[in-house]
Amino acid sequence: MTHDPNLDDDAPAAADAPTAGAEPATATADVATDAAVVEAAADVVDGAVIRDDDAEAPAAGQRSFVVDEWVYGAIEALCFVSADPITPARVREVIAGELPTMDGLADMAAPTTAQAKEIFHELLRRWNDPTRTLGHGFRLVEIDGGLTFRTSSAQARFVRRMQMGKPQKLSRAALETLAVVAYRQPVTKPQIEEIRGVDCSGALKALLDKKLVRILGKAEDVGRPLLYGTSKTFLEFFNLQSLNDLPTLKQLQELDGVAPAPVEGGEAGPAMVMDLFAKDGPGLVSSETEEESADALDALERALGEAKKVARTASTLVFGVEVPEEDGKPTNE
Repeated sequence: MTHDPNLDDDAPAAADAPTAGAEPATATADVATDAAVVEAAADVVDGAVIRDDDAEAPAAGQRSFVVDEWVYGAIEALCFVSADPITPARVREVIAGELPTMDGLADMAAPTTAQAKEIFHELLRRWNDPTRTLGHGFRLVEIDGGLTFRTSSAQARFVRRMQMGKPQKLSRAALETLAVVAYRQPVTKPQIEEIRGVDCSGALKALLDKKLVRILGKAEDVGRPLLYGTSKTFLEFFNLQSLNDLPTLKQLQELDGVAPAPVEGGEAGPAMVMDLFAKDGPGLVSSETEEESADALDALERALGEAKKVARTASTLVFGVEVPEEDGKPTNE
C-alpha cells in the first residue's frame, strides 16, 4: 500500500497550497494595502489629519493628566486674556509648558486634545447654567471650536453708556457749512459763501480738522478752486449707511412747517451728488473719487513747492539773500 503524504499529520495543510480558482497571494496583499489606504484616508477631514490620543499618550516616567478644579480656572483666565477664541490645542500647549514648574505636577503629562474638549464642554455647561449666582454680566461662547468671553446682551445698554465718549459739538456756522457741502457736493468755497452770505474759512477748516469734510478735487472755474465733499467720518458721525439716508429737502421743509417750493421737472427727490456712497458697493467711496482727491492733493503740493521756489529766487535777486531750501541746501545747488 502506497503511503499518501496528504494524510500524514506532519504534512502541511492543504490551505497553504494554491487551489484551483483561488486568487494569488499578491492579490490578497494588494487588497490589504488598499484597505490600509482607505483607513488612513478616513482620518483626514478638511485637509487636516486627525491625531489619535495615542500620539498624545504620556511619555516614559510621566503620569496621565488629571483634571482638577484649577484647570477650569486656568482655562477661564486664558479665555479672558486671549484676543481670539482659544482652541484646545492652544490650551494643551500652554498647560504643557507650565506643568514642569508646578509643585507636585512636574511629572504629569499635558492634557490630550480630547480632554481639553471635554473641559470646554464642562465650562460651557457651567456658564450656561441659569441657576449660577455670579457672572451674569458675561457669557462663555464657543466660536469655531474655541472659547471666548462675551458681555451679556442684557447689559449692552450699560456698556454703550460707559464707552460713550465726550460728544463732539459743532458750531452753528460749521453745521450750516456742513449742510451745504452734504447737499451740494461737490461744492467750492465761493459757492458755500454765496449760499450762506458770510465767509466760511473758519468753518471749513474746523470741518476738515474733524475729517467730516474732505477735498474731492479742483473745479474747472477760474482759479481752479478746490471742491469739497463729505467723508466716511461724516457717515459714522451721523450714523448713516450712505448719503441716500439723508432726508430730502422736501422732507426738511415739511418738518419746519414750510410748504415745499415747486421744483421744475417734478417733485424734489433725493440729493444727487458726485460723491454718492452706495450701500451695496464695494466701498463707501468710489475709486474714481479717491483718485481725483489724491490727484488734487498732489497738484496742490506741487503748486506750493513752485511758489516757495519762486519766493526764494526773488529774495536772492532782489535782496541778495540766498534763502536755503527746507532740506538745508541753497537754491543754486
